[in-house]
Amino acid sequence: MPGGRTLCREARDLDDTLFALEHTMERIRIDTTPQEFLEELHRALLRHTGGRSTDDVAVILVERLPQDRR
Repeated sequence: MPGGRTLCREARDLDDTLFALEHTMERIRIDTTPQEFLEELHRALLRHTGGRSTDDVAVILVERLPQDRR
């Protein structure tokens, strides 16, 4: 899908609730740059985990550009 973004994740809070990635991605403005998108996502992840992480965090963002931007 042109303009689509794909991420893989797994993060749980102290109650063992899985981070709602899809819901979070839908709430981030579509017109953000990839860097802004990742920063927003990271802030949401920190909110979910109570401001701390007990493990490393690695995120890969793949964005398919529209045909006219290739």
